[in-house]
Amino acid sequence: MKKLLSALLMVASLALAACGSTPHKLGGRSADDIKATATRAEQSYANSEWSAAAEAYGVLVEEMPQDANLWFRYANALARSDQPDKAVTAYREVLVRDAHFSKAWFNMGIVQLRQAANSFSRMGGNISADDPLRAQGEQVYAGITKLLGDDSAARPANAGAAGKAKPGPVAPSSTTPLHAPQASEHDAGGASH
Repeated sequence: MKKLLSALLMVASLALAACGSTPHKLGGRSADDIKATATRAEQSYANSEWSAAAEAYGVLVEEMPQDANLWFRYANALARSDQPDKAVTAYREVLVRDAHFSKAWFNMGIVQLRQAANSFSRMGGNISADDPLRAQGEQVYAGITKLLGDDSAARPANAGAAGKAKPGPVAPSSTTPLHAPQASEHDAGGASH
């Protein structure tokens, strides 16, 4: 985390140095604004303040759109702040920049599985009990929640005599964590566990 912040601050400093005494703007913001935003993004991310982190990383990816690591953190913050559609879009942006970014592939898949589970959950609440796809939808839902590690949602204690699952939404903070970079030598060049 510190290495990523240092890299961001170095980019902003280089932008300032390149312009001499003229106030330089990177994109639409000054280098000092970028530094402050990078600091706010890192602090919010470290403190699990996901909405604030998403907002700050959103600014950073606008200013430095080629940085896959910024897109990755932005995507993680979006996923954690219950914005799965935007998170998937941001993970795709990571992969456009680095198709070998395994954590982006993994996290995007987890978010998409949660979205699928929520679709099957909503299906169960909106179709009649005698619809032939209802049982199939419940099975798929149970399989996805089991895959995500949330067996309690797949087999609720209050299930009827037949033991059928009663689907409910799969929260973004389910037991399967999103992989996030931690402070290590890999932060600047790629993701780490």
